[in-house]
Amino acid sequence: MRLLAGSFLPIALLPSLSFGTPTTTSLFTIPLQRQTQPALLYLNFAEDDSPDMSDPHNAAVANQQVQVVTAIETGDGQTFPNMLVDTGSAFLWVDAGQTKYSPGPHSHRTNYTFDVGYGDGSASGDVYVDQVVIGSATVAHQYVGAATNVSTFSSLVNFDGILGLGRNIGNNGSIPGKQVTPTFVDSLRSEGRIQARTIGVYLAAYDGNGTETDAGEITFGGVDRGKFLGDLAWAPQKMDNPHWAIQIDSVSYGTMSLPNSTSEAIVDTGTLPILLPFHAFFGLSQLLNGTINNSGPLAGWLAVPPNITLESLTLSIASANFTIPPEAYLMPESLYAHYNVTGPQRQTWFASGGFGNAALGQKFLELYYSVYDSDNERIGFAPTTEGAGMKVSCGMGMESNVIPSCT
Repeated sequence: MRLLAGSFLPIALLPSLSFGTPTTTSLFTIPLQRQTQPALLYLNFAEDDSPDMSDPHNAAVANQQVQVVTAIETGDGQTFPNMLVDTGSAFLWVDAGQTKYSPGPHSHRTNYTFDVGYGDGSASGDVYVDQVVIGSATVAHQYVGAATNVSTFSSLVNFDGILGLGRNIGNNGSIPGKQVTPTFVDSLRSEGRIQARTIGVYLAAYDGNGTETDAGEITFGGVDRGKFLGDLAWAPQKMDNPHWAIQIDSVSYGTMSLPNSTSEAIVDTGTLPILLPFHAFFGLSQLLNGTINNSGPLAGWLAVPPNITLESLTLSIASANFTIPPEAYLMPESLYAHYNVTGPQRQTWFASGGFGNAALGQKFLELYYSVYDSDNERIGFAPTTEGAGMKVSCGMGMESNVIPSCT
């Protein structure tokens, strides 16, 4: 979910508060309860920068089809079970759901307030510095927003707040009077919990019937090589963009190139669909004789005729080609009632990103493992081990289910 922000000032990572250095780097694993969601993912925490983790620490993350959430513990021992995992924003706040924040023994009230706006809602309230625990990942001193005012987030259901895992510059001004403040990952690194400010994301995919195909996980401080095939293809971060963002060089459908003037694309677990570059989206709609929904929760999304044979769509990023097969971009009919749509038109996960913009949302990230490397300002992608039907190639090389090295 893209955080709306204004101008950006020089980075000041550390808060202007002083606390004792933790005397231990021991980590905790929370006993977790299954939520009433259709699937569970898992979150891993790596204690070093090794990409292969022999002893991961787990906490539950639920993929609710329309959002990806995890549980955090903060305040007076409170657990917020449905925190949106969002690489498109960079601030942590709670109190959107039934559980309400109460200061605890680790809580420090500040004189600050926060005010954050997104494309689909906003929140504001008081700011604390508090201990935050996610699975076995513990931060002793983290800025936490306790919301007193939350606007309607129409695309989200049953959520407790937002865990922003974006670039730290993306939260500049979220606390009026402060510049950039540390994200949860920044704090893990500054407190010596991890060696690298790296996040590896594996989201569970669903088949055409809306059935979960596997579990998923998020790794702090490294990657889980057991969750993707081959080497990561690294794309440089667009440095003028406060969000995680890369360049899309071209878009094609089957063997046909779609019109596209190269577009920046944010990489965002908090965005559900795949937002295509403007001209590519309308070119695809025309090619398929598609319909663009003009009302309701899917307004602006593409629907296609029921009786045509569909082909894969391919995005070219950093000399690698990333294929999205029809079974991945068609919405399961089991979700039609949720979005108040019916057939016979087949709904897709495609919409337009607008002029010069695009977004690789959850439905792309269910196909491709993604890595967010703050230390080297880059984003990596590779096919997930469960990405059935995907083919990826580097440059003009032969297509393969194992991505070659594109570094």
